[in-house]
Amino acid sequence: MAQRVMQYGWDFAGLWMEMWTRMGNTSGFRPPMPGTNMDPTTGAVGAEPARHGPAPEASPRSAAIFVSVESVLPTMTSVELLPGQSADLVIHALRAEGHDATPIRDVSIERTNDDARLIVRVVVDADQPPGEYRAQIVEASSNLPRGTLSVRVQAKKR
Repeated sequence: MAQRVMQYGWDFAGLWMEMWTRMGNTSGFRPPMPGTNMDPTTGAVGAEPARHGPAPEASPRSAAIFVSVESVLPTMTSVELLPGQSADLVIHALRAEGHDATPIRDVSIERTNDDARLIVRVVVDADQPPGEYRAQIVEASSNLPRGTLSVRVQAKKR
């Protein structure tokens, strides 16, 4: 239940940031409603929208995401990343969920030379307490949330 509450919180934060981004657009341009063919300058439905400037480029290919975890303890990892450009992403330290443990600070995100892959690297100390740890992935230029990284550190098997 706590995990679901946290997910709702992350979803709400993303929607909140998207709302403020859209409200901050003062250019007068209103994008058409999804699924309609409306010209935003005239409001005519069924018309070919007027183009202002160059034709939009095709959306970039999705980047593959790889996660590398160095740990003597068993771990489970998941990454959630919102669709869109992912050029300049940064990741915060992994903070404990529901308990007071030292954050996992040795976390980084980088792009490969061919820009086709994102590599998330995590190093977990041998004395890290078991539990769920979560970090936010944000756009470096705007500081808008783009996703989350979750790492579950499990107790060492005997």
